[in-house]
Parts: sequence; C-alpha cells; structure tokens
Amino acid sequence: MGKKSEGRRQKSDRSLCFAGALKIMDRQGLLTGAEPSNSGADKAPVVPISGGLYPRVNAADAKHDIDVMLWSMKLCSIRRYFHQRFWENETQDAEYAEIVEPMPRLESVAEHSWHVADTVLLLVGHFPELYPDRCAQLAILHDKMEITIGDQNPVGRDGTGRATHAFNAQERVSKASAERVAIDRYLSRLRPAARRTQADALFELLDGATPEAQFVKAIDKLQALAFVLVKKHGELADRHLEFTLRYSEKVVLYFPPLTVHYSELRSRLLLQVARRRNCRVSGLEGPVPSLPTGFWSPMVISMGKTAVAKYLVDDHGFARCATGSACRWICRTLFDSESKTLLNQVTDALKAIDEDVWLRAALSVDVGGKPIVFDSMRFGSDYRFLKNRGFTTWKIVAPLDVRLARLKARGQEFDVAVDEYHPGETQLENYAFDAVIENGGLQLPPLHKSVENELARLQ
Repeated sequence: MGKKSEGRRQKSDRSLCFAGALKIMDRQGLLTGAEPSNSGADKAPVVPISGGLYPRVNAADAKHDIDVMLWSMKLCSIRRYFHQRFWENETQDAEYAEIVEPMPRLESVAEHSWHVADTVLLLVGHFPELYPDRCAQLAILHDKMEITIGDQNPVGRDGTGRATHAFNAQERVSKASAERVAIDRYLSRLRPAARRTQADALFELLDGATPEAQFVKAIDKLQALAFVLVKKHGELADRHLEFTLRYSEKVVLYFPPLTVHYSELRSRLLLQVARRRNCRVSGLEGPVPSLPTGFWSPMVISMGKTAVAKYLVDDHGFARCATGSACRWICRTLFDSESKTLLNQVTDALKAIDEDVWLRAALSVDVGGKPIVFDSMRFGSDYRFLKNRGFTTWKIVAPLDVRLARLKARGQEFDVAVDEYHPGETQLENYAFDAVIENGGLQLPPLHKSVENELARLQ
C-alpha cells in the first residue's frame, strides 16, 4: 500500500477502514486504507473521538463489579425515619411488615431505578465511548412512565413470557405504544425547558436510539437478574428459572460488551439454585435454556463490519475511527441533546459547508501511529474522499434475511420497504470495491479467516 504524504499529514502503510451503514450492518463494505496523523493544520482538537471498539472486560473485574453491585443493593433495606422521634407508630408498622415480608422486600420501581443508575455508574467506566452523564440520566428516567401504565408483567399467566412483551413481538409493539402515550402525557405536565430536556431522553431510551440507551436497557435487565438472586435465595421453580435465564439474555442482545458481567451473575444464580436443591449445576440442564453457539463472544451480534473492525482492533493492533462521534459530541455539548432529528440537522448543515467534514473530523484523532479501520461509509462522497487518500475498500455482503435477523436480535427496527432503499443504503451499490467478503454464516471463525486471507493478499 505504501506511504503517501498529504501536506504535514503522514499515512501509515498498514491501515484498514470500513464503510457502510451501521443500521444495515453488511450492506456496504469495508474500507482499508491509511490513517493520517493529527499533526496537520486542519486538526479538529476539540472533538474527543475514541479510536477503538469497546474493550473486553476481564473476568476478575466483572466478578469484582458484581460483588459491589450486590453489596450496593443493601441500601434498599435501610429505612428512613426508622425509630426516630415522632415516627413511633410508623416504625411499629414497618417492623410488623418486615416480619411478614423479610428484607429485601419486593422492590419499588423507584428502588429499581436507583439501582439501575447505580450500576450504570459502576460499569460505564469500562466503555469510554459512552457518555456517563447521559447514561445516568436515562437510567433515572427509564421507568418513570410506570406511574401511568404500571409495572408490566413479563412472565404472563403461564410463566413462559410467550404471550407478553418478553417474547411476543406484537405485545412489545403494544407496550411501546402505551409508553409513547404515557410519555406524551407526562411531558405535558412539564415546563417547556424541562420538557425539551426530558423528551429527548425518554424517546431516545424508548427507541434504543443510541449506544447509551442500549447500555441502560441492558443494565435494566442485569439489575433484574441481580434482584432475583438476592430475593429468591435459589428457590426457583423450573419454569421460573428457565424464564429468568431466557429473559435476562437480553442483557447481551442489547449491549454485547456486558457479556462477561452477565455470565458471572448467571453462574452465581445457577450455583445458588443448585445448592438450594442439593444438586450439581449440571443437574439443572433441563430448565436451563441452551445458548446459541458463540453466545459468549462479546460482539457476537455484530457479525458484519463491526465484527471485522473489532477483530482487527483486538488481534492486529488497529485503531477504529468513527464518523458519528464528532456529530454526537457537538449535539451533546452545544444543544444538550442527541435526538435523531437534531443529529440529522447538524449532519446536513455541516455537510452543506463541507461534504467531507465528518470524515475529516474522524481522521483528526491521534491514534499513536496505529493503522486504522473505518466501519462507516454510506455515500459516494465518502467513497471518493477515502479512495483519494489511498484507502482500500472492502465490501461485506450478507443475505437480507440474515441482516434482518441480526437487526432484530439487537432490537433495531427496520422497514424493508423504506429503509432498504434509503440513499445511505443504496448509493454505493454499484461502486467498485477492492475486496468482497461473503458473510452469511453464524460463526465468527470463518469470517476471521476471510479477513486473514484479505490481509495476506494486501501484504
């Protein structure tokens, strides 16, 4: 690939960069090329873009985090006003209630929300690309609409969740519709300034529109699993255990990098149940749902460009550049919002000034001389910009049904009749790529082998 100079910006001679719409993970391709350093005059110093995918969390750290998470849940058993002057009658009532329902009692929605927010703050440091303040805000608000619609029962009368929002797509649509109505009613109670701030957050979370929203949705399910552990003490019927494990898998579906934490908590629950039943964990195989092969791979859901990018980062020392980080930072910092509408407005406004602005911002990050990988290219202008700077293009393709299945697993909505024909999904359809990788399988190793073959060919 060689080296090229562009003013004061020097390119690495071993860089990869991916292109394509992240919503259609495999529609457009990969770009490979060279990353300029950020020493040039056109550097954008105020844009904090992280060069890399979410790091792996080691088992020891996950175990420590789960220990602290469970310890922190003791706070719900600490009563206010207990045995204080002027609160004698209420203290007697509380003491009697504790005899009937020992601590920890069935948690309130407010207690659950606090524990979700607390766990968010405990774990968000593992993932530097997330905004901690936004995650905490989303966690605090995430179940507030239950004041109106109540705590929706995911188990159902038969205990399987098949007839509820847990595993029934139509019921999930109905639940989301009710939540949307509840949000509108709640927002009508607020002052305009508060309404603007909370509206973005509530709809962002409902739609799972950002990595922060996906992270909080995953923590929501992780905390629910933790509560089952501390409340039930291993006394779960087979059907309850099966439902709990299957439903809690959404932790990984929403945010795959939390796989190690989920695995630790899941293992503790199984061990607790086995001890209560005086059997081995292997004796629980009947009620324990089988997990898909490769389930414990942190990014198993992303079997397209993102999966290849992660492999290059983890196994070949690449750094990742992302075009969306700069826009998100601007919207968050200047407008205190990351609504889809605002992101599109800012994107279009700055592209009207310079159609390459977001690529320039992404390439301004200092990656310490590492080769880079892009995993976001959607338009012809992006293609021309990167090709003109020496990048090599890779295209990853997968059948439509495979791509739709992956999007469904991540909880992302996709209207084939509309979204499949958006310019961002079709504009590069007839462009020439330097390599094409067929990716219709469900396993990572074959995909990694294809990447190794292409890397060898580029040497």
